[in-house]
Amino acid sequence: TFGSMHGHVRQLSPRRYLVRISAGRNPVTGERSQPSRTIHGSRQDAELALAELRVEHSRRLTPLSDTTLDVLINQFLSAPTRSGSPREPGSRYRELCRYQRHVQPGMGDRVADGINSHELTRLYDALLAKGLKATSVRLIHALIRSAFTWGEKRGMVSSNPAKLAECPTVRMEPLSAPSMETVQQHLHILQEDDPETALVVRLAATIALRRNEIAGLRWAHVDLDAGLVSITEGVIVTPGQGASVTSTKTGHHGHGVLSIDEGLVVMLCDAYERLEKTAADLGEDVPSDAYVVSSDPLHEKPINPDTLTK
Repeated sequence: TFGSMHGHVRQLSPRRYLVRISAGRNPVTGERSQPSRTIHGSRQDAELALAELRVEHSRRLTPLSDTTLDVLINQFLSAPTRSGSPREPGSRYRELCRYQRHVQPGMGDRVADGINSHELTRLYDALLAKGLKATSVRLIHALIRSAFTWGEKRGMVSSNPAKLAECPTVRMEPLSAPSMETVQQHLHILQEDDPETALVVRLAATIALRRNEIAGLRWAHVDLDAGLVSITEGVIVTPGQGASVTSTKTGHHGHGVLSIDEGLVVMLCDAYERLEKTAADLGEDVPSDAYVVSSDPLHEKPINPDTLTK
């Protein structure tokens, strides 16, 4: 056997040679790819065939650095956003979980600069075939593309294969909101059995607060006399890190002041009176930074947004 950096020639019998190179791993299974050819002829013919195989796979065999895809993705998700602000913990957690579940098993230990667009396209095809929704595949593609763009600008990779990879399109379905009658029926039932959940539904249905904005709403943000609610922060809960305050998507700058109707003002007044009664029973005052919705007796801690939707 005559060894070389990316392949070898092995004589099988007189004037018969096996030519093989190492060409990375299968993007789905993680199995090593070793293209080979059987050559009938002289040793010189075999060496020429080896050179041809190297040229065919030259892009994946000459990485700029030994940075693996795992390292590239983790460093990208740990880096500040383009605006310079830290990445939201919840966003990083979701992106990393999606990557670890669907990409890492077959590609995580690969040298990032050795991955090409064909492999990414086959990965996306395989994920669709396994039943993953096109929307989820597009989110995976967006992460990979952004990470390679980030790494290319920092000399970690020489190019971005995701730019040429074929990603599934997403068909946008028209939004379907429940009718006013349906919402009113739910509110009627909830107001008798679960007034706090009724308040949550009313906030979402009338001023379109997101669940993390409802979780982050404090009584200090509510002006009952003027009928105004200030949206300034949200709450997210990241496994292993707990709850944290985050910015919101309301308004052009992530905050806004919204008007509330008389019926919602009444519900909020009732909710605050219940909180005052609970505090009095405990011999306490309502904290100045108390949350509107909370499972804590004095509403000092925010509710988990997942609890609201579940």
